[in-house]
Amino acid sequence: TGGFVHSEPGDVTTGIPAGMNNTIFTSEWTGGQSNGVPVGGTAFTFTVPVSNGGYTVRLYFAELNKFAAGARVFNVNVENGQGVLPNFDVYAAAGGTNQAIVREFPVTVSDGNVTIAFTRQIENAKISAIEIVPATPAANLLQFEPTNPSYRLYLPDVSAGAGSQASGSASNSASTRLGMLRAALDAPRGFMPRPAQRVVGARQRYL
Repeated sequence: TGGFVHSEPGDVTTGIPAGMNNTIFTSEWTGGQSNGVPVGGTAFTFTVPVSNGGYTVRLYFAELNKFAAGARVFNVNVENGQGVLPNFDVYAAAGGTNQAIVREFPVTVSDGNVTIAFTRQIENAKISAIEIVPATPAANLLQFEPTNPSYRLYLPDVSAGAGSQASGSASNSASTRLGMLRAALDAPRGFMPRPAQRVVGARQRYL
């Protein structure tokens, strides 16, 4: 909840992790000063439904438009304090603009959701992608494979103001669709698990 999307498609990001690409890091979910959130207020929150148990939560960042340390600072709270980034400065942590970085935390979920809250300090908070990986994948979990993934996803269509379901491979084009969450396996944009038929995968990426 909260926040909005921002992208700078002309940028080129360095240090991109394997299996991800430049498109993921040149767009972001952001919020804070720009939409009137006070200092110390919650800029936006992700609540991702999962089965109870242990997970690794990975947060991916790249600074797109700040060119000095201290220009953007925010807090991140993962699953009620199990993972915390206090006064996080993407530019300072990455060593510059347009450089990908990742921070990860082990968490234990007991309420059926992974909750990640971003709090404004200076300017806007931001996130490029979120990955949630079960600590011990169960045999019956749906496996995402880049070469032949199987999924059922919800694609919010900005132009139509509605959504549609799609099943197929991660190479399907979704360039005209935009959503709060996007699968990041092969960087189709705008893919959101449909709440009524959500995908529970052994490896999931959002945004």
